[in-house]
Amino acid sequence: GDSAHGNFAQSAGGGGTTSTTTTTTDPMVSVPVDADVKVSGGGAHGIYAQSIGDRMGAIDVTVGPTATVQGGAAATDGGADDGAGIFIQDGTQATLSNAGTITSVLGTAGTAIRVVDTTASIVNTGTITGQIVKASSIDLLNRRGGLINAGPLLDVDNLTNQGTLAVGGAGPIGSTRLTGNLIQTGSGVLAVDLDPGGANDGSQADRLHVDGHADLGGDIAINLLDIWQPNDGMQSVPIVTADGGLYYAGVELTRSAVAQYQLQQPAPGALHLGYSIDFANIGILAQTNDNQDDIARYIHGIYRAQALDSAIARELIAIEETH
Repeated sequence: GDSAHGNFAQSAGGGGTTSTTTTTTDPMVSVPVDADVKVSGGGAHGIYAQSIGDRMGAIDVTVGPTATVQGGAAATDGGADDGAGIFIQDGTQATLSNAGTITSVLGTAGTAIRVVDTTASIVNTGTITGQIVKASSIDLLNRRGGLINAGPLLDVDNLTNQGTLAVGGAGPIGSTRLTGNLIQTGSGVLAVDLDPGGANDGSQADRLHVDGHADLGGDIAINLLDIWQPNDGMQSVPIVTADGGLYYAGVELTRSAVAQYQLQQPAPGALHLGYSIDFANIGILAQTNDNQDDIARYIHGIYRAQALDSAIARELIAIEETH
């Protein structure tokens, strides 16, 4: 039901106790999670961990690889917090290690993690789906193999991405605001959905806005939602903006012989994706003979007439560029 938390772990050090799922006078709050904890009510949290009182201590939450922690829906009472997968409040400091799944019933639109009135360190090797919200400080490390299906807001001070960061989640087109700084290492992947047939208003691709600075390495993986590109030739759409400046070096884009992708930096704090779906582009024609050139141009003509079978088109687009 509403506000019915899955696991309420509280330390009331020096301040007495109340009747909750787990309440102790030990200042340390440790919550190991090895089985599913799922709630669905408005304002209900999967895990609620708190340390308060004169002798409040640290909070540690560990989600095992087989566990899913799911928070509830939006709060039904005005002023109450929306349901979160994990809610951490107070304490001298907090650590959250996730090897499983943290989400809410609202998916990317909901709150996966909320941290209030403490300093938190989050390490993810599993999957986090949804928003991360704070009224304090959060450092987030997404390790290799970890997946963040980001909602509209990642309210963290620093995000180091060694795994996969899916902007706006995985399809449809969405946007994510990161309030702090972003560093993506050589193993990191920024996953961006692209819909060339979408409204021609700069919203054909996922967009990440970073309030701080962005330092990008690793890969940018393009997920083509729709094969149809209404306007022929190279198009451009913003995918990353950073108020504190943007730097990228050695970034690898998805390689396709047909869907030509390139990174463009029209301004110091902006990164655009250039794209062109062309079955007879210069790179293809440079490797084919005259007869093959004619076939490539014929296929592209069928594509421009919107008569090319979608499955065949996707198979051709999936062929990696080899030079």
